[in-house]
Amino acid sequence: MWAYIFSIAILAASIYALVQGAELFINQSSALARKYHIPEFLIGITIVAFGTSLPEFIISFIAASQGNVAVSTSNIIGSCIANIGFILAVTALFGAIKINKANLKFDIPLSVFSVIIFLVILYFTNGQINWIAGIVLLVIFAAYFVLVYFREKNKSMESTPTHAKIHPFLIILSIGLIAAGGKFAVDSAIDLAGLLHISNGFAGFTILAIGSSLPELIVSVVALKNGKNALSLGNIIGSNFFNLFFIIGISSFVTTLSFNDYIYELVILVLYNLALVAAALIGKKFYISKREGLFILISYMVLIVYLFYR
Repeated sequence: MWAYIFSIAILAASIYALVQGAELFINQSSALARKYHIPEFLIGITIVAFGTSLPEFIISFIAASQGNVAVSTSNIIGSCIANIGFILAVTALFGAIKINKANLKFDIPLSVFSVIIFLVILYFTNGQINWIAGIVLLVIFAAYFVLVYFREKNKSMESTPTHAKIHPFLIILSIGLIAAGGKFAVDSAIDLAGLLHISNGFAGFTILAIGSSLPELIVSVVALKNGKNALSLGNIIGSNFFNLFFIIGISSFVTTLSFNDYIYELVILVLYNLALVAAALIGKKFYISKREGLFILISYMVLIVYLFYR
């Protein structure tokens, strides 16, 4: 009994440290970006997406370095699916998410193609991502952000100037919280999986994926409530790019990652992206409504139940 309580307490404290560290990093980095008049959407898909993806990165990197490949890979794929099936769905429950024409014509289709490209790479590598394939992923990652930069660089800021002060110490503190939180989150999740008699992969896909995605939820809901729909959607799309191409690319330098057990989940991720297009065109056009958000959330819960009994 006490072992359960201890593991849950450590896991909760670790995730809290991850969230607080990510929030500090986002606030300080975004303040620095706004000081130099970087467009809001660009902040969403770069600085904010990187900051909110730091928990996933640290968890996956630490798990890979410890030899827990199942935790590393399941956390990455689980986080990508949770970003849409859980984070975006819950955000929509707080208010309809606007999808502008640029998102519909460029960002969402590119998000779909990115997963397809990843599946193609897996096909030619027999489901194994080694450091060579990792370099390919990082090149694609860099190319995407160069493309987005040139598309967005002439756009003006959509938000009011920030009054937050920039403190280098807080940036260092945030990185420390994220690193420590990630280490203990991995260890406690593995311990809890053993106590509950579930696989490390399922623990990574659910407990760690949802827990490490909490920064995305916080940022997306706050952005939506402040009327920054571009930042909300840009954060989610950008985070999935970071997960698939940057995190996997970097983690592959530590050890070869196997994704043979997650082809089905990657197909689900493609379908979720296509669901965004359908949601934008059906019903209230160019919006993801509360009803559509609820439908996506229910489908995510069904997926989790299915994976538990699979």
